[in-house]
Amino acid sequence: MSEIGSEGTSRKRWLYLLLVLVVIILGINSRGDFISMLVPYFMGDILYALMMFFLLGFLFPTLQAVPLFILSFGICVGVECAQLYRADWIVEFRSHKLVAMVLGRSFRWLDFISYFAGSLMGLGIEKIIQKFRPDLYRTSV
Repeated sequence: MSEIGSEGTSRKRWLYLLLVLVVIILGINSRGDFISMLVPYFMGDILYALMMFFLLGFLFPTLQAVPLFILSFGICVGVECAQLYRADWIVEFRSHKLVAMVLGRSFRWLDFISYFAGSLMGLGIEKIIQKFRPDLYRTSV
């Protein structure tokens, strides 16, 4: 199987959309009262980066895996750094639960490790799928 992005190989978008939805469901469920006692605090950030990797895989089906990893990690770091901006209006905006899940509320350096781990997990999952289920990738002739 060729590397994605070479020789007309691309991801099947339906698969990556499905993966995005699965990760979102896992992420939402990881925030529940009972589940949050069982799941480490940083799991949400790992899942956020994993979701970002699959979302970008959906949006850019021919982008190779390593640049996708770098882009996913970079966007997550950018969103985290944007939390340093503390104007009243954005703090109020981030106080809404859905917005807080997407943009976060407070800056933490340690979140970078979680974003790296989640993006790396996406890269690993893609490599495993590509190796064991190459039929899930499209090759144009």
